[in-house]
Amino acid sequence: MTLWNQQGMLKDKKLQLQDLSKELAQVQQTTETAKKEIARLNDKEYIEQKIRKELNYTKDGETLFTTPSP
Repeated sequence: MTLWNQQGMLKDKKLQLQDLSKELAQVQQTTETAKKEIARLNDKEYIEQKIRKELNYTKDGETLFTTPSP
């Protein structure tokens, strides 16, 4: 009977380990993405592109044309 209970507990722990391994992989991927973004934020050209795209900024003498969303 003890063996039966321990096998059930072992199965549960294996499933828990699999779930935690998947979560760890996702967190590691998120961390890598964040590290790459931080590295890119040290580049002035990247910052300018990001500001222009996200905030619709323009340089002096430029005209911004936008199209309506469908």
